[in-house]
Amino acid sequence: MGKLVVINLVGGDFERGFVISLQIWTEGDRKWIAEAKGKLPPAKELLEHYKYWQLKYRHHVSGNYSARMSVTGGTDTTIISDIKKASKQLKSSLNDWLKADYDFSPIREKLFQTLKDEAEEIRVIFDTNNPELERLPWHLWDDFFKRYHRAEVALSLPVNKNPIVSSINHQVKVLAVFGRDTRINLQKDWEMLKKRLGEDSNAALINIDKPSLESLCEQIEEHKPQILFFAGHSRSEESGENGFIDLNDEESITIDNLEPELRKAVKWGLQLAIFNSCDGLGIARQLALLKVPNIIVMREPVPDELAQKFLQRFLEVFAWGKPLHLAVRRARERINRLENKFPGATWLPMTFQNPSEPPLTWRALGGIEIKQPSNHNSVENLGTETENASHIPWLQTFFSPTIKPTPLSQVKGKTITCKNGHENLSTNNFCIHCGVPLNNVLICSNGHENNVNNKFCSVCGEQLQRTSTVIISTDESTSIQATAIPAPTQAPTPPEVTHLSGITGGNFQTIPENSSANIGNILSGRYKITQILGQGGFGNTFIAQDMNLPGNPLCVVKQLKPVQADPHIMQVARRLFDTEAEIQYRLGRHEQIPSIFAHFEEKQEFYLVQEYIEGHDLK
Repeated sequence: MGKLVVINLVGGDFERGFVISLQIWTEGDRKWIAEAKGKLPPAKELLEHYKYWQLKYRHHVSGNYSARMSVTGGTDTTIISDIKKASKQLKSSLNDWLKADYDFSPIREKLFQTLKDEAEEIRVIFDTNNPELERLPWHLWDDFFKRYHRAEVALSLPVNKNPIVSSINHQVKVLAVFGRDTRINLQKDWEMLKKRLGEDSNAALINIDKPSLESLCEQIEEHKPQILFFAGHSRSEESGENGFIDLNDEESITIDNLEPELRKAVKWGLQLAIFNSCDGLGIARQLALLKVPNIIVMREPVPDELAQKFLQRFLEVFAWGKPLHLAVRRARERINRLENKFPGATWLPMTFQNPSEPPLTWRALGGIEIKQPSNHNSVENLGTETENASHIPWLQTFFSPTIKPTPLSQVKGKTITCKNGHENLSTNNFCIHCGVPLNNVLICSNGHENNVNNKFCSVCGEQLQRTSTVIISTDESTSIQATAIPAPTQAPTPPEVTHLSGITGGNFQTIPENSSANIGNILSGRYKITQILGQGGFGNTFIAQDMNLPGNPLCVVKQLKPVQADPHIMQVARRLFDTEAEIQYRLGRHEQIPSIFAHFEEKQEFYLVQEYIEGHDLK
């Protein structure tokens, strides 16, 4: 489970310094972990360095600061050299500021003490109303973002809990609006959308070219999109409070002109607004007032090449199933190669997110994740060798309690001795004392002999008992191994506490009756348990109602619980659970496999939410 880091810059300015508070939470269950308070010293020169870079960058990209356009600054090496120097100076100044001993050290120390897993997904949200602070490229904080390679920064939106309306039975609607296109090529943006969010991703793309204001309002009401996309010319006021969009050759509008329609769109399920256009800070602020939960804009004028490359990389990673903030980071990294032409290119994308909402994913919108190319590089694989080592499925596992064997003196028939000297019935396939194989054949309960590789008796069709694969953790390391154990040939009496495969230290056990998942309980503030469906190798399974969707449709909730609350076992279990959920999401794309809708952790118990398919007993 990832972490949410909220850094609140509550007061001050660059001449007096800033007061800071820090809060760290777990994503999903929003469990509070840590907090700290501190200060940042005055940094008037930092603001000056940004303005100097901004001036040089804008001069290079365009003489007209208000338009997304083709580059007019050419490839003058002197200009590019000046921008590089300015960007290097700004980055150095920002990092020196964040290293200041002053009173910021409690923030740094609390961050690094709390966030020990450097491969964990982390959302870092800066909460401030200062427009100059918002413009800073916070992702250049090397001490943090180079250490945590799955962390990304966003600016905070007003806290407002809006349930994600998942389109389980419908397509994800993307309303793509293309404005005035003087001197720029918007056709490539449309091609990117079609290529990355084609039919396989369950997306419905609606193209609106140079619409009138009235037409755009009607289209928003008609289609009720989950994603609103705009490409064209835009600009923000000097204060950054308002943004303007060149909708067509005659009309230039602000977000305020769309306020009634966008407010209703948010209630209908609008989750993401992408403005792939210039200088979008003012647009983002207006969208924030309308409580759009996720926003992506460009902080400065953006060349065509850069805008299109970012869109391409973002869409492909987002459609693969990565959360929004991580998709933005990967896209930012992939456009790094354009830094040679446009120094500061990776700084341009800005993300605004509502910290009270879970990280947005394509699947949460109702989309189908697109298969990631097998030969794609490790940057998009988002994993290290340690992480990849734990990508082992939660295979269905036989529950084997401690068995009290019947004394052989009371049993008629022949006996057989295992290689360790233990006596067993001749009909046993495995030693009931140590588990080693006893025969080269498998014998069903009716006495029929079968090849050791058979899964079912070739005479009577009975399922043959055999070893089951389970996942256990080693005693002192985070590595994971698979171990085979025997299943008993006789039906055991129910134990008081059934441990996974009878192995002490196994990751999961069956769920006791006093678990938090009981009928009537609401899990994750959303899934209300209505019925116990059954028990099996994975634990308890329930039927639940999704209280966040219209009509409260039924779903299936599977519950697992670690045997121990030991931090090491919890870390291993959590890592395995997250990676298995990712595998389930991919498998769920198949029409004959139930879809998985969500996975989360609550009170140290793990839950998978899957599609409910009403059927009948195969018997």
